[in-house]
Amino acid sequence: MPYCANCGKDLPLSTNFCPHCGTRVASAPTAAPRASERPMAAFILSLLGGIFIAIGGLATAVLGAALGALVSLFWRGAGALIAAIAFLGLTFGMIAIVGATMINSGLRDKVRTGSILVIVFSIVGGLFSGVIGIVGLILGLVGGILGLTWQQA
Repeated sequence: MPYCANCGKDLPLSTNFCPHCGTRVASAPTAAPRASERPMAAFILSLLGGIFIAIGGLATAVLGAALGALVSLFWRGAGALIAAIAFLGLTFGMIAIVGATMINSGLRDKVRTGSILVIVFSIVGGLFSGVIGIVGLILGLVGGILGLTWQQA
């Protein structure tokens, strides 16, 4: 099915303008991007970054539960604080994974939006996900920057 090169929505077969965004459609509507026309390096690095951040958040939650019980002898609420921080890391990792799937769409606007999501949530999520999250932060940054600089063929 043909799609709009601007907004990415499906187009009727015989149309001159996109019914969703109003962009003029070329004489032959474009087909969905092939795998070779997608920013694969940006997608893979961003996906790995999101996975590392999510795993780092989960590992921080497990470690935080153990340490929280020990620290709570001296400071009440420490376990809950560590769990909340770990939950944020896990959530931000999942949002980075969503951004990576947007990068894989191959549509210019979705790649740009997904790249920004990956960069922002890799930075924020990497700070909440321990050492494993730092690896995810680096992978997410590189993948997001590759997505932002990607030029459609």
